[in-house]
Amino acid sequence: MIFKRGDEITLDGSTGEVIIGNVPKIQPEVSGDFASLMVWVDQFRRLKVRTNADTPRDSKVAREFGAEGIGLCRTEHMFFEGGDRIQAVREMILADDLDGRKRALDKILPMQKSDFLGIFREMKGGLPVTIRYLIHLSMSSYLKQTMMSLNWLNLLGYVFQKLKITLITCTSSIPCWGGTVLPPGHYLS
Repeated sequence: MIFKRGDEITLDGSTGEVIIGNVPKIQPEVSGDFASLMVWVDQFRRLKVRTNADTPRDSKVAREFGAEGIGLCRTEHMFFEGGDRIQAVREMILADDLDGRKRALDKILPMQKSDFLGIFREMKGGLPVTIRYLIHLSMSSYLKQTMMSLNWLNLLGYVFQKLKITLITCTSSIPCWGGTVLPPGHYLS
């Protein structure tokens, strides 16, 4: 079977089966024998179970499945949903000067504040939340598809050559967990 860009497929996470098309899905839930087993083991366990959650929605689902806090909230993942969020981070990365960076951060702050309030609200009762700040900004996370899709750059008024120079500058920076970081206080030109 050959798939082309845009073809829809569904993956069965239990079996690994690839199904052609968009199969109707159900919301997962803890039920049946598995639910009984989890009740039994909860009586004996000594470890607390935390989740990785980066958004209020992720936090809510994790709590519904019994998480007792967030082991890692990766702030950089808050912006992957696209739209204005990812564009604001890209503006910050590609800012020519401190004023440009501040303008982008002024867009990012309300988004992040809203997300943190939602996450803490879901962690009712003061459950712990470990946060990794945006300092570990992975260039590859935000600019990975840049060479293939430049539509968002047109909105920012960048030209391809300028972006290429910026990417070369960034990728020769400090390596970080499979990507490159933009260290605090470093501005791209």
